[in-house]
Amino acid sequence: MQLPLLTILLIACFAGIAVLAVAEVSIIRVRRSAVVSATASDPRRASQLLALLDDLPIVLNSILFFVLLLQITSATVGAYVASELFGGVAIPIASFGLTLILFVYAEAIPKTLAVRDPHKMALRVTPFVQILSAVTRPIVASLLRLADLQSPGEGATLGVFTQEEIISAAHEAAEVGQIDRDDAELVARSFEFNDREVDEVMVPRRSIVHIEADAPIEQALATAIAAGHRRLPVIDGDIDQIVGAVRLRDLAAPDPGHGVRDLTTPVLTCSPSTALSDLLGRMQTSGTFFAIVRSDTGQTAGLVTIEDVVAELVGEITVDEPPGAGPGT
Repeated sequence: MQLPLLTILLIACFAGIAVLAVAEVSIIRVRRSAVVSATASDPRRASQLLALLDDLPIVLNSILFFVLLLQITSATVGAYVASELFGGVAIPIASFGLTLILFVYAEAIPKTLAVRDPHKMALRVTPFVQILSAVTRPIVASLLRLADLQSPGEGATLGVFTQEEIISAAHEAAEVGQIDRDDAELVARSFEFNDREVDEVMVPRRSIVHIEADAPIEQALATAIAAGHRRLPVIDGDIDQIVGAVRLRDLAAPDPGHGVRDLTTPVLTCSPSTALSDLLGRMQTSGTFFAIVRSDTGQTAGLVTIEDVVAELVGEITVDEPPGAGPGT
């Protein structure tokens, strides 16, 4: 009578390990955005899963705790059952049999299923994992604190990836064809973009081509065409007195009686240390795509256009311009 009960216990351990393997992989791989979208069709379970994702360190360590418990139990029970069935050769038979069963049926197959559809599997195991996490939370939290005492630090943070890890993962995915190389490059550029400042991309003061506010339209148009720029800054006397910018198309077809000053539109101002991401946000909000860079003393240090900013994010932008086009305007 004892042997059948132990066999049932052994099978239950294998089943538990398999379910936990599915839970571990699916919860790690599921995308939060997909779970949020699922709140419309299955609000209760999706909300439970979101709560688990918010408490990922405890959840994953609870799963690990139970996996170890079930593995130790299965090894102990398996050895006893094997000794009853096979006598003296029980240990090698039990070791080989348990390894085979655990690898194939409790690890490889469940994890493969979880990888194929992490969203579906994560939703399925959520109630079980939620109960498991609630039951083991005091034990797991205590063990984690003990581990931190043994190895002092700020504690482990699971589920958070560094910038370098994300960039590396994107390039690896591109290498095996899971995403386009351009997409991987965009991921890398997006992180680099957040660290870039205006002075790294601006057209420096000495290279700025400008137009006098009181210059005749014909002269201003000739200057713009010769420079090959679609916009030019407009100055009032000297380069430190930039009153705005004028577009080539406005110079080419001005309203009768209008001069350069009348065609001038406002520009943004920023410092050389302004983050490109901040400047891009200001440009989008204001609808002004031309910024003058001013030093701490108020002098003109350079200028930057939205093309310069966006090029840092998506790569160099090629547009049809007249010959001789210079940088940044």
